[in-house]
Amino acid sequence: MKQNSQLAQICFAGQPIADELVIDMHAHLGPWFAFPVSHAGSPEAMLQQMDALGIDIAIFSPHLAIGPDYQEGNRQAREAHEKYPDRLWPYFTPNPGYPWPEIEQEIRRGADDGILIGFSLHPGLHGYTTTDESLLPLYEYAETHELPILSHEWNGEPIDDLPPMKALAQRYPHIQFICAHSANGWETMEKCVEAAADQDNAYLDLTGSIMYYGLLEEMVRRLGAEHVLFGTDIPFIDARSQVGRVLTARLSDDQKRLILGLNAQRIFDLPRPV
Repeated sequence: MKQNSQLAQICFAGQPIADELVIDMHAHLGPWFAFPVSHAGSPEAMLQQMDALGIDIAIFSPHLAIGPDYQEGNRQAREAHEKYPDRLWPYFTPNPGYPWPEIEQEIRRGADDGILIGFSLHPGLHGYTTTDESLLPLYEYAETHELPILSHEWNGEPIDDLPPMKALAQRYPHIQFICAHSANGWETMEKCVEAAADQDNAYLDLTGSIMYYGLLEEMVRRLGAEHVLFGTDIPFIDARSQVGRVLTARLSDDQKRLILGLNAQRIFDLPRPV
């Protein structure tokens, strides 16, 4: 199947993806401590990688937002979107360690600007779990406004137990729950697949520095391509391998198109850049 795939041939030829919608739904922005990030993770550096590969849109959360200063990080996110409104779309990243009225005020700023398309959670760095009561107002808001939530982990790292994403997806049917880094290993994939099974509003995210042979195909076999999303982690990770492993997977081109962008376009309700 790979040899007959037009998308695989694009990869083998070293060409950017053209005439296909590609949405990177898991990117970041800015520098990261003790880690080399090209050009300090500037928006321009992100766009350079995106253009080289044919990525149309990146949905991102600044490293500062998932780290020590969520408010400044979200300000940087808005600033990057204002500069490149067709290409860079920000998540709102809350830190539940702060009072909900403060977080809600930040959320309303994004909503008033028309750029609130979803939330990004990082429990490990902010020191909470996705079942903490401090998150209940956020879940209620996302449910009311039908906003997706990407979480970098649902039950801590590594995933020792079945992630609570299934219970949350059942409780909040109007939230699209996305489990980040679901392809980081067979054990992680198994537990994430079990959490997403039979849930129309649960999805797995491919973002990560490794992917075992056949793992993507197994995810698609068990959940369907409609529940798998493409992400790169740029500028934290070079995006070339992330794109290549989807393009060369033993899947049909129609399945690859869903993973590369059509699923994310539907979930986040994004226009295609002109």
